Amino acid sequence: MLGIARCPTNRLSICIPQTIPANWQQLQNQWEYAHATNFVFTLAGLGALLFSDIIE
Repeated sequence: MLGIARCPTNRLSICIPQTIPANWQQLQNQWEYAHATNFVFTLAGLGALLFSDIIE
């Protein structure tokens, strides 16, 4: 997952207002969706771990 959700906004961290990419909102949305996806997978993993512990 980490390789898939690399930070697309690293380029934005060094930008000044005159050099911000035209698609910065798309990059921001991609970054937010990657974080949300990571949260869902982490929550599912935690749920599976807790479920397996309860079953045993």
